[in-house]
Amino acid sequence: MSNRQLFEFCAWLLDTAHDQIAYMAKILQIETLAGRLTAAVLHKEYSGELPKRSSKLIREALIKGRLARTEASAIMGVSPRTAQPIIRTLVKRGYLQSPSERGKLAVGFPGEICAFAFPELFPTGML
Repeated sequence: MSNRQLFEFCAWLLDTAHDQIAYMAKILQIETLAGRLTAAVLHKEYSGELPKRSSKLIREALIKGRLARTEASAIMGVSPRTAQPIIRTLVKRGYLQSPSERGKLAVGFPGEICAFAFPELFPTGML
């Protein structure tokens, strides 16, 4: 392969990568994800499908990336004893993920909210 061919290949590869990054940024709309996710979870809270205050914990997990379980009660404004069943419910339903019973919490995206969280990726009625 000549230097010219290598340069052309690298330019093509970078153009393709840039195009895909721009496409995914448009589809995922990360800058407004927290609001969409919070609205979807609040809807589930108001309908009684999820425990009250779930949206606060899920939003914080999204923003911070990972949360220690000990932070959950302060985030939700409840006692640690009250926070435990809420966390268990959210993990069981897929709204939060954790590598173990005592591991840190990260946001999850169960299928039931994907259309709300990523409307361009999962058009309504797709799931």
